[in-house]
Amino acid sequence: MEVITIESSAFKKLMESVDELKKIVLDNLSNDSSNTKNKAWLNKHEVCKKLMISERTLQTYRDKGIIPYSRIHGKIYYKAEDIQAYFDDHYINK
Repeated sequence: MEVITIESSAFKKLMESVDELKKIVLDNLSNDSSNTKNKAWLNKHEVCKKLMISERTLQTYRDKGIIPYSRIHGKIYYKAEDIQAYFDDHYINK
């Protein structure tokens, strides 16, 4: 086992940096979920990430009418509220 020693002032500075980084990560995680709620429309990449599905599965959901969508200039968009409704409909409370 290797032991590394540093001055206490350097250790305190390092710990402050770690705490700042932790705060930034937690803020970004909470902002990511709140931004999705406030954002009116999502693209396919955002929906796939949120639902944790592939683009092909999303295509199947569209084909079967499971998730509503809009096509604008060849690009497909989904309402954030429709994606949230899909989550709510498939929530299992044990």
